[in-house]
Amino acid sequence: MAKPIAKITLLDIFLALEHGHLFKTEIDFIVEDSRIEQFKEVLMGRMQDAEDAMKQSLAKTTLADIAKDIVAAVYEK
Repeated sequence: MAKPIAKITLLDIFLALEHGHLFKTEIDFIVEDSRIEQFKEVLMGRMQDAEDAMKQSLAKTTLADIAKDIVAAVYEK
């Protein structure tokens, strides 16, 4: 990453290190039943909502923010 730390977000780091989803999104059940499929659909929608919220949160925090917080925690007490 050849960017200043003020431009690198935690989401950038996650996406550089991990490929795919923040949460496991494939759920297999042994039982085949339309109710199970409906359950999976609802659950996956909620998991996607959670992942979207987490990504938005990670995108708001830069390495500069983290560095500033560390300096404040360690040196400004």
